Amino acid sequence: MCAERDVVPLKDIAQRLGLSVGEELEDVIMKVILVNGIKIDEHAGNLHVYWYFQLTFGDEQWKLLSRSIDVLLGRLAKSSEYVQDCIKQRHQPWQESDAYNDMDNEAIEEEDFNEEHEDAEEVSQD
Repeated sequence: MCAERDVVPLKDIAQRLGLSVGEELEDVIMKVILVNGIKIDEHAGNLHVYWYFQLTFGDEQWKLLSRSIDVLLGRLAKSSEYVQDCIKQRHQPWQESDAYNDMDNEAIEEEDFNEEHEDAEEVSQD
């Protein structure tokens, strides 16, 4: 539409976008105005186009998109593996190591020993 003419009636734009001439259309137009692509002539009800970008999405764009998605999926898979490894390391606590078990057993034996001696001291004091 804008490639063929540099002045476009607002009603044509609204019709093409499926919007009513009003706030919805104004929101869309304001976004384009921000990049200095258009100017509005409200008195004449026209839009002056100073810049437009013809969008094409052909085979090359689909191939590029497909490659980009494949790369992103690969990165996501690596990230997922890393997170899973971190979770496994966290759930395989160091408590299960022999060194920890030995220390734990020694602590339990020491507690038992202390309890036995406390009991023995109580008996001897009676």
